[in-house]
Amino acid sequence: MELQDLSGLTFLKWCVGGDFNVIRRTSKKLGGPRVTPTMRDFDDFIRDCELIDPPLRNASFTWLVVRAEEKGLIKGFRVGRNRTRVSHLQFADDTLLFARASLEELISLKLILLVSGRLSRLKMNLNKSTLFGINITLDQRVKLASLLDCAVFE
Repeated sequence: MELQDLSGLTFLKWCVGGDFNVIRRTSKKLGGPRVTPTMRDFDDFIRDCELIDPPLRNASFTWLVVRAEEKGLIKGFRVGRNRTRVSHLQFADDTLLFARASLEELISLKLILLVSGRLSRLKMNLNKSTLFGINITLDQRVKLASLLDCAVFE
């Protein structure tokens, strides 16, 4: 069964999410304004199924975090039976970051935040942020928080 087949079932409520590795609009395409058959097919799928395509906010941040994870610069933690790696959770106007208590990993996170802020033209208010620590001393938390220019949860 294809995703498109599900849209005809009136009793079924559903949503689709994920990284489809295709874009709908030429304005988001690098290398020219030409619409490809894949782009056309994907746009037809969205329209035919009456899906809503919400704009992606702060895509540069997520992209940078994923690339840093792939390169082993940040680790996050694993959850669930499948041991899914979680490095960040984003909400409407808040982001929770998970990192090991190492200078290297927090330097990577700070660089991601600064670069993402520049790319998105959003101000990253690190001084409004708080560092929480698990199984690390207050002295370690203070040292790591000073690197990030943020407060420490005591």
